[in-house]
Amino acid sequence: MKIKDRAKPKVPPVAPGAYIGICVGVIDLGDQYSEKFKNYSPKVQIVFELAGQTVEVDGERKPRQLSKTFTFSSGKKSALRAFLSQWMGAELSDEQAANFELFDIIGHSAYLNVMLNETGEYANIAGIMQVPAGFPVPPAITPPIKWDMEQWDDAVFETLPEWVQSKIKQSTQYQKEHPPAGTVDFPAIGQAPAVGTAPAANPIPAAAPTVQRAASVVGTQNPPNSAPVTASAAAPAPGGTVTPAAAQSAPTANSAPSSAPVTQSPTPAATGGATPINFADYAQASLFPGAPVTAQAQPTAQTSGGWPFS
Repeated sequence: MKIKDRAKPKVPPVAPGAYIGICVGVIDLGDQYSEKFKNYSPKVQIVFELAGQTVEVDGERKPRQLSKTFTFSSGKKSALRAFLSQWMGAELSDEQAANFELFDIIGHSAYLNVMLNETGEYANIAGIMQVPAGFPVPPAITPPIKWDMEQWDDAVFETLPEWVQSKIKQSTQYQKEHPPAGTVDFPAIGQAPAVGTAPAANPIPAAAPTVQRAASVVGTQNPPNSAPVTASAAAPAPGGTVTPAAAQSAPTANSAPSSAPVTQSPTPAATGGATPINFADYAQASLFPGAPVTAQAQPTAQTSGGWPFS
């Protein structure tokens, strides 16, 4: 019995083809673990509602949605940057990509190419482009979803859909903000660990007094847990003792010469960052005309009019 044979999707996938999609959500998922790469990386999920498509969930008809997850990155090889460039119909510059405000895409429409995976169980967004000019675009039904991990709010988190909450709970940020309840017992310092457990890698040593203190008591042994006189001090003759002058002249182990001052590199002066780019800037540049489509602003069907996301 294999897990994959039983873990089937609850909702059948949408048929492959081209769809009009309206962006209804941008969700910061936090740092998520990748089984493929065996590491954590910051992820963001972009959610689309497919215009005119519904699906039955628990006996209720709901708008059909598709989402795509990306790693937060603005590099030239970034999948997120390539996706946004395809959507815009123009390559993003380094500055535009770095300062792109993702929440601005909510409410905008796109022409989506949907493909099924190799087993036919899941539908994925394989491509994106602008909606053809003059094509009618209905308003979205799904309320917009916005989530920023850096502005955590428990009250807002509780309003997110359950599937969004479940994904966010897997992030390192959620685990930090919501540590597990209960206590964890650790052995006291110096106490032997339980059978079958590994000892601590770097146990905390007892504090060691200075060499001067150890040598000030002539002819006596060092007190318990104190540091012995370093090997560089002169060894006493049989029956003799170490004099204070000899002990004080011996430097401690791993000590830095007093003639070498410790300097600190100056902190570079803060420089002003680039002004964040938003869709208003694009419109003013006359490169990306148009206005977003939202349920509030568009109660009736509209026709597309070019970028951005009409």
